[in-house]
Amino acid sequence: EIREIRIIKSVLLKGKKSFNNAHDTYYRLEDVEFELVSVLKRFKAMLLQKNETVEDMQGYLMQSIKAEL
Repeated sequence: EIREIRIIKSVLLKGKKSFNNAHDTYYRLEDVEFELVSVLKRFKAMLLQKNETVEDMQGYLMQSIKAEL
């Protein structure tokens, strides 16, 4: 669904920006693509396991991104 993709994109970009600001770096999405793919796979599995919506799990996604980067 387009709405879910927009939410995921927004959280990915916010997470990357938060990491860059916290560590005074400038990583682009291309620089962390493998880490983000790993996060997204775990996120998808968690969505299915908990039977939750993307909107409900935004916080989990943000924490996962910060932890992975």
